[in-house]
Parts: sequence; structure tokens; C-alpha cells
Amino acid sequence: MENKKINIGQTQGTAPTESGRGEPCVHPYNKMIKAFTLVELIVVITILAILATVWFVSFSWYLAWTRDINRVSQLKSMSDELELYRTKKDLPTPDDFVEIRTDATTIAYQWYIWKNVLETIEYTESWLDPKDKQYFSYYLTRNKKYFQLLTFLEEPSNDVVAIFKVPDKGLGFLNKSHATDYTDRFPKTTGKKLWILTDINNTPIQELPEISNSNWNTGSWYLDISDV
Repeated sequence: MENKKINIGQTQGTAPTESGRGEPCVHPYNKMIKAFTLVELIVVITILAILATVWFVSFSWYLAWTRDINRVSQLKSMSDELELYRTKKDLPTPDDFVEIRTDATTIAYQWYIWKNVLETIEYTESWLDPKDKQYFSYYLTRNKKYFQLLTFLEEPSNDVVAIFKVPDKGLGFLNKSHATDYTDRFPKTTGKKLWILTDINNTPIQELPEISNSNWNTGSWYLDISDV
């Protein structure tokens, strides 16, 4: 019998079959491993990044939309309670306020609609902005018969709003860094169109701690709009 030398490093040989004839076989170390190419990986990662971005933008929009619904709902509820209250009594004046004047004659008061006012009208629902945790603005005429409420939405609205942006021309508005940034927000009002006051950046005047050096009185604030 002839002895054949077996080469351990050989890559091909024969494997016995049922017919007794040998079939070629491939050494396991020489089998090709299938995998993604670099280009395929880059494409997959890019697609995943796009999907994540779309999801994040959509989710952010959804959160802003739900907060806006909350704001509009609160504004309407407070407005309804104020309308009901004013059929019986004069509307409540806020504890603090900026006195709005024209030619030295008081025409209105503006501040936040705070707990004291809300308790007076027996309003028991939520009353804070869901994002800023800030009170809504409250504008009241001198005769305490008419009012306007203001909030700021995160998404644009088709509603016509009535606000008056006070031009900053030497009035000396100070400490703006303490006010909430409403530059990219959209005002939403209810009540009478009384032209609630903000600065040119949408900041309600009561959020500017000092209206102006010339209009500063001890313990009170006022703004004469005939000067602007």
C-alpha cells in the first residue's frame, strides 16, 4: 500500500460521499466572511442620523404644541371667570401695577394676573405658563370694567392680537437680563383689544424692573405713553 503525504496547510481536499466518490471541500480557515463595507456603514449611519433628527424635531414640535394648547386653555378659562365676575362687581386691581398714563391722565393698569386676583374671582385651575412658570399679563382699564390678558405661544397663530410695542427711544429701560426672552414667541391675547404694552422684544413692561429713570417714583411705577 502506498503511503501518501498529507499536507496540513492544504486548502482543498476531498470529502467522502454516500456514493463513495470524493467531493472537493474548502478548508474552514479559507471561507470568506460576509460583512458591511465602509460605504454601506456610512450610508446606514447617515440614514439613522436623519431619522433621529426628524424624530427630535417632531417631538420638540409636539411638546411646544401641547404647551400652547395648555396656554390657550388657561387664558380662555381665566378670561371667562373675569367676564363672569365683572357682571357683578368691578374687576380686581392687581396688588402691584404699572400705571399707564397719557398726558398725565391715568387710563389703565398693567401687571401679572396673580393669585390674589385669581382668588378674588374664585379661579381654581392652573395659572402659570407651562414652560416659563410665569404668570400671564393682566391689563385693566381705570374704570375696572374691561381687561385684556396676554400669553406667548411657541408656535405661530393666525389670531389677530392687540399689543402695543413701546419704542425704546431714550426711555431708559433697564435690567432686561432679568426678563424672560420672548423674542421668538408669538403673543396671544383675550378680552378687549386694549393694546397691552410690551417693549420691542415682546417683553411685557411689568417685567422690566425699572420702567425709566425719569418715570421712577418711590413705591410705584408709571409710564406716560404720550411721551413715546
